[in-house]
Amino acid sequence: MYRFALPRCSVLVGFLALTFTGPHALAKDVYMKFTAPSNRETTHVYVGLEPYGSDLAPIEPGAGVAGKRNAIREAIQRINPGLVVEDIGDNALVIRDMHDNTEVDFYMGETGETKDIIETNSPWGGTMDFMASFDPLDWNGREAIFTAGIVTDVGELTATISASELNFQTEGPIICQALFQRLAPRAPQYGAQINYAGDRLEVYFDPAYTVTTGGVVFGTSSKSEGCSGTLDIARDQNLHLELAGQCPGPVQLSWSGAPLGSTLGIVFAMNTGSYVIPTGPCAGTTLDLGTSQLRLYNTIGSGNGSGAVNAQAGPGACGGYVQLIAVPSCATSNVARVP
Repeated sequence: MYRFALPRCSVLVGFLALTFTGPHALAKDVYMKFTAPSNRETTHVYVGLEPYGSDLAPIEPGAGVAGKRNAIREAIQRINPGLVVEDIGDNALVIRDMHDNTEVDFYMGETGETKDIIETNSPWGGTMDFMASFDPLDWNGREAIFTAGIVTDVGELTATISASELNFQTEGPIICQALFQRLAPRAPQYGAQINYAGDRLEVYFDPAYTVTTGGVVFGTSSKSEGCSGTLDIARDQNLHLELAGQCPGPVQLSWSGAPLGSTLGIVFAMNTGSYVIPTGPCAGTTLDLGTSQLRLYNTIGSGNGSGAVNAQAGPGACGGYVQLIAVPSCATSNVARVP
């Protein structure tokens, strides 16, 4: 739960339509970094570049990290021959000029890769997925290791856990819960929020911490398939808020285009101005509201980007002003006047 450095409001507020435009990223380069596969049988990895498509890359036993990278590069070029894909050393590649609203997925199959990374500058968010009941042993008969983490301008935060530490209960949700407990408390120091979502961990980045790079770390030495990572390239953000009703009286507040996984603060004041939030996760952010009856009316989760809430607007709210602020990005909406 985020703490906003604003007093709470005892007056129920009605709202008009609001829109804001968040950061819009230019075309950017996406880097994929790999570790060597350990599979002893031919297997396939899945590469997805939404909205372009997806393809499978065959990984032969003994391919090594360079052989695996080459197979993945060829799959990317089959997905979209127009993309420029360049090798970096033996264990990495870069996809040039990817655009907003693009998602990069890598599903490592049964390759037993201990640690892979997908990163770019100013990403929206991502996931580390463990969607299976995993073999507790690797291809060499040793206990399997499971890895998840994030990369930001602060550095790399990675956690690992072994099958024995899990008492050999290597189901996806158990793995994710254990990794979440190790990662989540420290993630804010790296400018990220990590949520536990059953058999995956969801990551949301603060753009102030990913100017140079942001990414997801994932992998397992288990010989089972089911581990994957996704990086969501920065999206066009157009938060749209609508009110149905009349002040005073019942109102329905609905929104769409909200940043996924954010907490939306609904802020009310009787005048406009330039109020600088003094403390909390958005310290230093300027709201376009004055200090007359300045209140945080409520906080709501952005959910999947759209939703609605019902409220009863009292007479004291009429004629006031409303603004939204999203955490952790600290993006603000324009100001709308309550009718």
